[in-house]
Amino acid sequence: MEPLYEGLLQQKFMSSTEAIEFCRQSCQEYGFTIKQEAGANKVFTERINIYIYCSREGLGQQAQRKRPLKNCECKWRVVLSEDEYSQWTFRKSLNPTACEHNHSIVQWPQDMVDKIIQLARKNSTDDEIRAAIKSQFPNVSWDDRLFYNHLNEERKRMKQKEVTDRVQKLVMASTKLCSVVAANEDWASSVESDLTKMLDVYREMTKLTNQSLDSMVDLQLDMIHSEIDKRNKRGELKKRKITAVQGVQVMSIPSCTLYIRSQPLRSLSETRQSFDSPPPQLLNPFNLTSPSSSPSSTSSIHQRIDYAYTSNRNNEILQSPPMPDNTSMIVTPNFNNNNPNNYLAPYTSDFHYNHHHNSNYYPRESSPNTSGTLQQRIMLQQEYEQQRHLQQSTTLPIIRSTATPMMQQQQQQQQQQQQQHHQQQQQHHHHHHQQQQQQHQHQQQQQQQQQQQQQQQQQQQQQQQQQHWS
Repeated sequence: MEPLYEGLLQQKFMSSTEAIEFCRQSCQEYGFTIKQEAGANKVFTERINIYIYCSREGLGQQAQRKRPLKNCECKWRVVLSEDEYSQWTFRKSLNPTACEHNHSIVQWPQDMVDKIIQLARKNSTDDEIRAAIKSQFPNVSWDDRLFYNHLNEERKRMKQKEVTDRVQKLVMASTKLCSVVAANEDWASSVESDLTKMLDVYREMTKLTNQSLDSMVDLQLDMIHSEIDKRNKRGELKKRKITAVQGVQVMSIPSCTLYIRSQPLRSLSETRQSFDSPPPQLLNPFNLTSPSSSPSSTSSIHQRIDYAYTSNRNNEILQSPPMPDNTSMIVTPNFNNNNPNNYLAPYTSDFHYNHHHNSNYYPRESSPNTSGTLQQRIMLQQEYEQQRHLQQSTTLPIIRSTATPMMQQQQQQQQQQQQQHHQQQQQHHHHHHQQQQQQHQHQQQQQQQQQQQQQQQQQQQQQQQQQHWS
């Protein structure tokens, strides 16, 4: 055990947690596991001692256990203590019998450990992994504590790998978004506003203060600079050999450190894996970040939905779509193209909906063209009313949610009010359309009467002329 002692006694740690984790990994390499216990006499001494025991220390109790105990009164231990510089160090126990184990050290072959790692990455259960390992390696001495140490260590690495992948995706997406919208003041303001709202929502969910949130990112904003600021340093520019591209501004961002805090909340994907049927879909708490998104629409924090965005091949993102009355409506950037593939739809398979409008529309502030004959004006007016009717009578899908009964009742009342408002609008449009038709018929009758009067006058004039010549 001397190499183990040399590796432990020469190390200094800033916290007891870091020291215990290092000791656990070192002891695992030597074929045994550990457990810790705080010193009982820390009240009478200024120094805090933590005793690290072999996991087979003591005899234990056999009550309500299906498998036999492995404890054999092993006396091995080390002591972890804090010095006057707030550093944690290990030392040997004063008991001479605490330097050796009284049992054989279990060392599993690397193939066995690799098999545990392979099955853990397939998300197999503990019982399935245990049965597979015992059947494949029947001659190896079994140790449940060592088995769970390898298994939990691999699952911990998998969690860290998942967090790393999420950080890479989020940083890449946010960096691409910044490179697209930073040159436009309106776009940048819209994106900054939406991101600030999202950050506030998740900060409230995690109960983080602004000070603790700032400490989680180690990034110096004054170090972010443009390459145009360094043009005076010609020597450095020659070394880098940066070729200036017209219309592109090069920005340098220094490396930063993120401190990712573990969250007790389970993700949506983990929740779906634990149930046979998918959970009910929820609403999205945030607006779609786009130049046409409305900053006034709000929703609940506990509602969420995943959206998949289908973009146009032409990438016509500079077109400004018409905005209907409902400001919380989701509109794609390629709204003006009559392409049925350009829509926003939920990523899940519970429901799908399309939301289209015709590009030939009239603005709400302006009325149709009044030039031309009376019949043309009436046709234009009818087309104008139909377009407004299509924009105002857009029906949204019924979305299932896990809201409370009070929230469901409020949603039902809102739906009833919308239906009543829609019916009133239809009645108003129908009445208005009838009035227009009556006016049109009345005008046609007047025109016919005028034409008849003109014909009668012409006939009278012709008769008078004939009488005069005769």
